[in-house]
Amino acid sequence: MIWTRITTAVAAIAITALTLAALPGAAQASDLGGNASSPVVAESAPAESAPANGSSDVSPQAWTDCPLTYFCVWVDGNYQGPRGQFEESNLSWGSFYQSACPSGTWSNCASSGFNNGTSGMGVVVWDEPGHDHGHSRCLPKGWRHPYFTQVHWNDNPTQNINDKISSNQWTWDCHY
Repeated sequence: MIWTRITTAVAAIAITALTLAALPGAAQASDLGGNASSPVVAESAPAESAPANGSSDVSPQAWTDCPLTYFCVWVDGNYQGPRGQFEESNLSWGSFYQSACPSGTWSNCASSGFNNGTSGMGVVVWDEPGHDHGHSRCLPKGWRHPYFTQVHWNDNPTQNINDKISSNQWTWDCHY
């Protein structure tokens, strides 16, 4: 009797483990193009049997999938499509490959985002490469928005930031 219960319990655990292993999980970093030496931005992995460009069969992700210490952005609104994640300041998002973007890079391609940094610093995003000119927007720790079409530059309240971010900088000067 005890042997039957033990065997049944072990079988149930094995079946559960196999089932969980077969379920698709959160997307992982994949091909970073020519930027393999920089782990700062990751392109979401295409779903199984997706075409090589990965632009149409990427599993949707929620803002809650953004890892701690990163500023995450998504190609589409409402945290959909491939996700990029920035852990450090970056002078140009044009250095980071993303096949789902018109330019083939993250430059001018973010449509939703979440600052999941843990240091307390905010992230300032810029519409130009570099951190000293162009329009900017302060996104404090914990800030998130599903539609960048509804978010405007700090110095230009009539122009939204959707598909217009080209660089980011972490700073203590960005908080509410």
